[in-house]
Amino acid sequence: MFSYLPGCSDAGIPLGVELNDQFKLAYAHTVRLPDGSEIYFKDVLEDSRCPVDVVCVWEGNTKVLLIVAGKEVTLNTALDPREVRCRGGTVRLLKVEPERSHRKEIPLQKYVITLIVEA
Repeated sequence: MFSYLPGCSDAGIPLGVELNDQFKLAYAHTVRLPDGSEIYFKDVLEDSRCPVDVVCVWEGNTKVLLIVAGKEVTLNTALDPREVRCRGGTVRLLKVEPERSHRKEIPLQKYVITLIVEA
């Protein structure tokens, strides 16, 4: 698994990911796909995941806003859409970190998502 957190190429964009490899992308960062297009993690629109220190009936959902190949798309962890097709493959949201706690809100800058781009 690759992590695209702060640490970039000379152009300010992380080096590209390989198809079918999971990778992490931090809030407000960009990664380049094999076809040259990019994914930018723009926002967290919803985070209703069950906090780790609470018992819930439903796991909850996180909805993130990405810019994939120049288009805004939303992906979810528990609801559809969980993936989007682009010219470089299918981009799927696998995980959102950190885990939630009922004690405090997660600052936007702390969010990291795990994605995979499949052929």
